[in-house]
Amino acid sequence: MKKILLGFLILSSLVLVTGCKESLQVGSEKIAEKSQADKPNWLNKAPDNDADNLYFVGQTESGSIDGVRDAYQLAISKVSSTIGVYASSAYEVVDKAFGNEVGKKMRDEFIQNLTKQNIIRGVKEKQNYWEKMEVSQDKGVRYYYRVYSLAFLPKKSFEQSVNEVLTGQINGAKDALNTKLQESLELTRTKLLNEINK
Repeated sequence: MKKILLGFLILSSLVLVTGCKESLQVGSEKIAEKSQADKPNWLNKAPDNDADNLYFVGQTESGSIDGVRDAYQLAISKVSSTIGVYASSAYEVVDKAFGNEVGKKMRDEFIQNLTKQNIIRGVKEKQNYWEKMEVSQDKGVRYYYRVYSLAFLPKKSFEQSVNEVLTGQINGAKDALNTKLQESLELTRTKLLNEINK
């Protein structure tokens, strides 16, 4: 019986020492705290756009919980890049009809005017999530935050701004008596609005 008890104590000591050794390994990290029990599904990929909204995820690492603002700003920057992607695709009609130089000029004007309309102000944060990470070091531990923000842009707001900017470009083509450009811009508007509503 003494041998069994001694064996059990030795085994328990080894498990305890091994467990402590792993938790103290320099560079290892673990979640010390988090904003909610379960990680949201949207952390690695924004939700699919729905009938009402376009979704964007921003993520960053920060020395403090204030990184939530940074993650939100990164989500907003994804809105800007998405606008650029939509515009590049939609303005192919103008590129084909008038050449890349005219298409680029019109596309850049569209993006600039859309930005002036403060489309970015329409972006709202739906949810955020953070994890306080503990990293083992030679002398103790250090902490940092992994921070995520899920933001959305209402499609109606985006469509309204797109329509206003393109109507201005179409009216400019009318004033210049450029029917071909006007038709190309009408096709561009249709293509952009279809892209938004996919």
